[in-house]
Amino acid sequence: EKLLFDALRELDDEHWVYHQYDFVTGEPLRDNEADIVVLHPRKGILVLECKGASIRRDGNGDWCRGHERLRKNPFRQVTDTEHALFE
Repeated sequence: EKLLFDALRELDDEHWVYHQYDFVTGEPLRDNEADIVVLHPRKGILVLECKGASIRRDGNGDWCRGHERLRKNPFRQVTDTEHALFE
């Protein structure tokens, strides 16, 4: 995450880059966190979910990082975070 964040901070001054962006949404209130959020006034919003190692799908279609099974599909995770952010 930190390496990607540092690289994205090199974008021009129109891009606002946030790392570990915490926010609250919903009724009842719930905590959310985005690994990286990039904002641009004309281009929009980019939400990124970072994983510390290579991820893959196993023979059952489950997402894994090394030998660890991920609790959530990383694409669903970033989509849920994006929707919560827009909420």
